[in-house]
Amino acid sequence: MAAAPSFMPSAFPFNASPFDCLTPDEQRLVRASVDIAYFPEGAVVLDAGSAPTHLFVIIKGYVTQTEGEEVLATYGPEDSFDGCGLMTGRLHSRFVATEEVVAYQLAREAVNELIACNTTFGALLFSDLGQKLSALARRAGQHELQSLTMARVEQAFLRPAPVVDADTDILTVVRLLQAQRVKNVLVTGLADGALGIFTHTDLQRAILDGRPLNQLTVGALASTPVVTVHASDSLGDAMVLLLRKRVHRLVVLEDSGAVRGVLEALDLFSFLANHSHVITVQIEHAQDLPALAQAAAQITRLLAALQRGGTRIGLMAKLVQQLNAHLFEHAWSMVAPADLVDNSCLFVMGSEGRGEQLLKTDQDNGLVLRDGYAAPPELDAICQRFSEVLASFGYLSHPGRS
Repeated sequence: MAAAPSFMPSAFPFNASPFDCLTPDEQRLVRASVDIAYFPEGAVVLDAGSAPTHLFVIIKGYVTQTEGEEVLATYGPEDSFDGCGLMTGRLHSRFVATEEVVAYQLAREAVNELIACNTTFGALLFSDLGQKLSALARRAGQHELQSLTMARVEQAFLRPAPVVDADTDILTVVRLLQAQRVKNVLVTGLADGALGIFTHTDLQRAILDGRPLNQLTVGALASTPVVTVHASDSLGDAMVLLLRKRVHRLVVLEDSGAVRGVLEALDLFSFLANHSHVITVQIEHAQDLPALAQAAAQITRLLAALQRGGTRIGLMAKLVQQLNAHLFEHAWSMVAPADLVDNSCLFVMGSEGRGEQLLKTDQDNGLVLRDGYAAPPELDAICQRFSEVLASFGYLSHPGRS
């Protein structure tokens, strides 16, 4: 990448989203923090797995965003990218100049400051709503943009918050992290009476300490104090708190003071972006069928948001197919005995199986059993139960067997 000297032309697109909501002082901050960057055709602007340091606003040319071999989006003049990757600290997509590109690059520190003092800017940036704004306005739904940050914390996906005593050894905590598929535990019983938190980062410190993990207590390495937010607070306030405190998660409390869960930064930004990541995490962490039903309902809401944003139908269909397959697999593991799950293959046919389905319709499912496996005598009843579960999620399922 070749960067031009640091100067700020008067032509910066302050009339384009998300910069059209900035105050004069905030515009001055942009002018003081922006450079010009140049990328020849075919150059990689941002690569998957890297940690971005700038938000880009295209002046000339086009940039294509891909994941694997799939094209997710194309950005042109006055479009900005990649706000979500900038804040989460890691990119999941690759951005390549499809023709010669000249772009503004706004430093991450300036973007953080803008988000901290202007939640509307943050909502527009993380929701990738620059292209959605005109469509939403035509649908008299511009209030939906504001409602993203005004939504309550409890409406976002909250991860489980296991609690352990300060005297618990690190090895036991690691087993708990693995068993519950979480990245942190809350710690009580600390000397000062405060609530602490132990994360994967603290685990690295424990390993580097050199002593056996079963001889180290979690209380000795827990971080305090935790940063908390109430379930009834707005997501906009939560986002500002994350940035001001420079943390990656917030402990969510009920008004009574009881712990409700943990709000991860990635989950917050994904909620604001209407991203499928939140649904995937909901499915993975679902402990029962009602929790899976909530995730199924989110798939339809995601489709509505993607349609309003002009997402290609083919991409929407592939996304829905992946989410549905994940959902069906998890539901089957809850309905069927473990032995049957290990010795069978559930498959979906028809439009859903071909990846052509968007909204929930009737479908045909099949079950292939491993050669030599003796199916349980209640197999038909299990398949019928699975169909009933999918029907309760809004899918009309016809069980099959071979």
